[in-house]
Amino acid sequence: IVPSCEEVFHVAAAAERQGVADRVFAPSLAVLRRLHSKISFPALLTELGLNAPETFALERRVDVLALDIPPDQMVLKPEFSRFGTAVLVRPIAAQLAQWVGAGNDTLPTKWCAQRAVAGQEICLWSAARGGRIVASCAYRPAWRHGASYAFEAIDCPAALAVAERLAGALNLTGQISLDIILTPAGVAVPIECNPRSTSGVHLFDGAAALADAIIGAGPPVHCISGLRYLSPAMLVMGVAA
Repeated sequence: IVPSCEEVFHVAAAAERQGVADRVFAPSLAVLRRLHSKISFPALLTELGLNAPETFALERRVDVLALDIPPDQMVLKPEFSRFGTAVLVRPIAAQLAQWVGAGNDTLPTKWCAQRAVAGQEICLWSAARGGRIVASCAYRPAWRHGASYAFEAIDCPAALAVAERLAGALNLTGQISLDIILTPAGVAVPIECNPRSTSGVHLFDGAAALADAIIGAGPPVHCISGLRYLSPAMLVMGVAA
């Protein structure tokens, strides 16, 4: 069973209850949560000696005012979110004040504040078996509307090295998808992790070699070039633009 989206959490939980976790191409629910959390994931990166954005957990909205991060260098996001839902990136003072509001009540769900990292945004999809990366594709979001709908594969060893470190440390079997900022100095700083499929898999064009790598029946495969897009999104959003 190869989950493709957020159902991975439900499938992993059900598989653990039914005793068939070994049939799911995903790690345990606890590992999935650790990777997907915008709070615990940066802590994991730091623990492994990898670069991570400076991150602060927020229990109350007003807590953000005590942080030594100017609004134009701040990113606010829920601990768990999808496609950037509700995220505030470098808010102006009025936006930050509106978000804080009364501010004294405990947030219904945890949020975090991060210090923004300057650089080029790239993404990485990868798959691992037994702690070893068996497939990967780093790509640049060429066009986006929340999520990207046109993407270009690139060769980015720094991004792949992060996935290899994570997979090895966790002895992971499953998917690791990363949102990364590549600084002007070429340093890869992961800002989020999605332990599921992302757009990078489209660049393999459904190749049998990818399936073989995932099930352990073939050598590792890595896509480092190519441009793909979702035609309906290109047509509809292109007309609107």
